[in-house]
Amino acid sequence: MSELITRVLGPYGETGKDGRPRIRAVAILANGNRRSKTFTDEQAYGRWFLQAKAESAGQSRPRTISDAIEAFIKFNDDEGFWSALTVARTGKDLRDFGGTSDVPVAELDASMLKAYLRAIAFKPLASQKKRYAAVAGFVAWCHRQGYVATNPCALLGKEHKRWLNPRARREMELGKAQFGSRADAEAYLAGAALLPWAAERVAAMLPLTNGLCSGEIRKLRVRDVDLADGVILVRGKHLKAAARVRAAAIPETMRADLETLTKQRFANELLFATTTGEPHTYKWLLALVKRACTLAELDTLTAHGLRGTFSSLCAIAGFRAIEIASFLGHTGSNNAQTARDHYIRSPERTPALPMARNRDGTVSGRSR
Repeated sequence: MSELITRVLGPYGETGKDGRPRIRAVAILANGNRRSKTFTDEQAYGRWFLQAKAESAGQSRPRTISDAIEAFIKFNDDEGFWSALTVARTGKDLRDFGGTSDVPVAELDASMLKAYLRAIAFKPLASQKKRYAAVAGFVAWCHRQGYVATNPCALLGKEHKRWLNPRARREMELGKAQFGSRADAEAYLAGAALLPWAAERVAAMLPLTNGLCSGEIRKLRVRDVDLADGVILVRGKHLKAAARVRAAAIPETMRADLETLTKQRFANELLFATTTGEPHTYKWLLALVKRACTLAELDTLTAHGLRGTFSSLCAIAGFRAIEIASFLGHTGSNNAQTARDHYIRSPERTPALPMARNRDGTVSGRSR
């Protein structure tokens, strides 16, 4: 036979289009794929079945879990399914799971998976999810090869996978890391002020001082900067609330840089643009934030993490969740809950940074 068969399923009795009975046999190949072959002659099926069983019996089968892991890694590497980096990283995760285990592979069960998940419970949720995905792929492959009778991953419930919990999902996907104090926020602004160009300094400060998201910052235009009233108008299709225009205060620390930027460009031009006049990418803003964090000797945050810090500082200053939601541009019946769940944290009670304002320049929130 041209393909290595590790297990034979069937036969299955069927009836052809002409009404004649036929036999369909299904074989599991060494790579985990299935192949089927149909016979109208029972003797032909019998010969094929004996040949397939003999071939299957001749295959070398992993004895222990560690042997199976090495076979799984080698198979994906040889077939070109994994890159060299994936082989190294996923291989390390799998060996951490059972690379030195002398337990027979047939005894691989849900209790081992649960023990592994408990062992990595201290790691970030995203890391736990990645490691489990690697192990689950290996276990599914073992099941397809017939090394284990059932797939033990099917016996794990949501309670064993912390990243599937709704709150954990929010923390992992939306609840980006924030600065823990106003002192850290001020240190970040001092670091951002050391960036060499005016556009870089302003863009790096806006998420923290005004709560603007990446799209809002990258698509600001010169006409949106009202230096006379001291506000930046945030508007356009990229907004959280496309039908609205909101305003954010211009802190004195960036007024001089904004004056420089607005004098160098026409009113309809982007405030931050590439050499071709196109908007910068999110990676550009992320790189600026990272550089500012490095200059301030702080752990790196994302631009969205700065936006979350802004919301928390607003809460510390006494603004209500529904007011903070309006600063962030959220609309809808559950906007306050969204802001509370995804952004607002209160590590300490200190004065807040400059807040967003209404279009007329007045602060829309109120302190307690």
